Amino acid sequence: RTQDAGLHQNYAQENIVRGNLFAFGRNGAFRISDLGKSGPLLLEGNVFVWRGAPFVEELPRGPLDAKVTFRRNLYWSMDQAAVMPGDSNEAAWKQREPDGAFGPLPFVNVETADFRLREGTRVLANGFVPLDPASAGRLTQIDRTAQLPAVPHAFPPAPPVDAMTPIAHAPFGHDFEADRVGDEPLDFGSWANSPGSIVVTEEAASHGRRCLKFTDTQPSATEPGWQPHTWREAQMDAGLASVAYDIRMEANSHPVFECRQYEKRGGSEYRQGPAFEITRDGALKSGGKELVRIPQGQWVRVEVRCPLGPAANGRHDLLVTLPGEAQPRRFEGLAHPDQFNALNWMGWMAIGAPGAVFYVDNVRLDNSPR
Repeated sequence: RTQDAGLHQNYAQENIVRGNLFAFGRNGAFRISDLGKSGPLLLEGNVFVWRGAPFVEELPRGPLDAKVTFRRNLYWSMDQAAVMPGDSNEAAWKQREPDGAFGPLPFVNVETADFRLREGTRVLANGFVPLDPASAGRLTQIDRTAQLPAVPHAFPPAPPVDAMTPIAHAPFGHDFEADRVGDEPLDFGSWANSPGSIVVTEEAASHGRRCLKFTDTQPSATEPGWQPHTWREAQMDAGLASVAYDIRMEANSHPVFECRQYEKRGGSEYRQGPAFEITRDGALKSGGKELVRIPQGQWVRVEVRCPLGPAANGRHDLLVTLPGEAQPRRFEGLAHPDQFNALNWMGWMAIGAPGAVFYVDNVRLDNSPR
């Protein structure tokens, strides 16, 4: 149950993949990246099971026939007719792999991941021989003596975890000092089709030498208006979440900051939590209402505080510390959708004029205000 194909060859030479079971890769069952840099690959006597996707996750650059040989494999698409490379159907694929088969599956119940062979089935017709887990590992007890003491564990066993126990996120801080100049930041995800639009720079750090630079791009069919953007994932569903960072605006920039609660990891549906924008004229707005003016060319500290879990009430506080001011300006009880009760994503989007720049530094995420 991998996100991508269960079997993925990137660059490799003369591999043989034989006698394996690959089941429920989300985007496909098999993938090979670049045939021009790969040697011959033999897939023999394997079982492939998938749902809602073609057999090959992504067609490679180059002729598949020239490098990959298929023999005696068993294929099974759970919810539709199998779509094989080149949009081949099962009949067309059988001409390529005459000894291949498209089901039926001999397992007890693949839906519940019970891949034991059904009663009376010992060896599949395609030569797949299942491994008996009881035969793996050491089969005899070791008699330990003073000369052969017990081997200590590197780590103590993990304590039992109640599935309903609230998740407390470990504090996270990032000042970009360990990142390489000109690269995208470590410990963050980034999405930018234009190279160099999100990079670590030494142009204007709040503290230290480095910070993160956003350069806006011209919206197009391949570059939506909310790109470039970068984000950090989290796991918080209890306590008082605190997200703080320094930001520096330059001319015509327009950053948007959001906190989100995704329905499931890797999904697209989410609930929006605390969010605000700083418009090109420097107006920091939350819910369309202007709260304070942000100067250009100077660092400003912002912090969002939001109760989560049972304490969530659809409200959050925003603290803004302007240049030359020792105490933050506090904007309390700002509204966000009341269904938001967990934080697992926070991010910045650049929606300003093409070429406009803003900087972010000293990011802090915690379960308590700082």
